[in-house]
Amino acid sequence: MRDLLLLTRDLLAPMGSVFVQISDENLHHIREILDEVFGPENFISIIPFRKKTMPLGAKHLESVTDYLLWYARDIDHARFQRLYGYADVQGDSHWNYVELPDGSRRKMTRDEINNHKLLPAGSTVCQLMSLYRLA
Repeated sequence: MRDLLLLTRDLLAPMGSVFVQISDENLHHIREILDEVFGPENFISIIPFRKKTMPLGAKHLESVTDYLLWYARDIDHARFQRLYGYADVQGDSHWNYVELPDGSRRKMTRDEINNHKLLPAGSTVCQLMSLYRLA
C-alpha cells in the first residue's frame, strides 16, 4: 500500500489530493502510512459515511460506516469546492425556532419568521427535526 501511495503522490499535481476509503479496523494503520507519505501537515479530513442501513450479526456493535481519509499533495494549494451554501430561510415557516444568545430556544412569531432582523443580535434560526427514521 505504501508503494502505491508513493506513486500516487508523485503523479498528483501540486493542487491535487487523494481520498482513501477504509473501514474502522485499519483506519489507524492507513493514517500512519498516509502521514508518512504525504506528511501529517497535508492531512485534510476524515470523512465518515454510512455503508449499511441495517447492521445484523455482529458479536458486539456492528460498524455501519467506512471512512474516507483525505490528504493533499500540498495543503496550501489544495482545491476545495463546498457542496452546500447558506440558504435564505427567511419567510420559510419550517424554520420557526430561534436559539437566543443565552442558549435558550423558543418558537418565533410569524413576523420574526418573515423578518429575521426582528430577532435579537447573535440569534440563530433553526428548525426542530425528528431524530428517528421510520422504516
